[in-house]
Amino acid sequence: MVDDGEKPLELQYDVIIMEIWHKTVHLCTRVLHHVEIYGFDFMTLPDPNIKEFEQILSFVVCPLLDEVVKHGNLEADHDIAVVNIRQYSLHLRDMTKALREDNRNDFEQAAPMH
Repeated sequence: MVDDGEKPLELQYDVIIMEIWHKTVHLCTRVLHHVEIYGFDFMTLPDPNIKEFEQILSFVVCPLLDEVVKHGNLEADHDIAVVNIRQYSLHLRDMTKALREDNRNDFEQAAPMH
């Protein structure tokens, strides 16, 4: 039996993917909650704000995913999680770009309101 410190590499990658997925979903849920509270005009108020979340996904999470995908043999459900994480990252990037360009329409398209 293999102990936790000596898990096969593929299993470690699967665990990493699912942990990133859960944290990304939590982060995006938080951003959408901020959208409901602050709206377009005040999205830079929350701390951390949407720009910081987008930077975390773009500069930390996505490069890490690239490495895991490159070296891992992922199961199908983990491949789907990777695609979802990238999609969430693109939505946050689009929202951040719309805020930077002061474009309310693009922001609302990227961040569907409930």
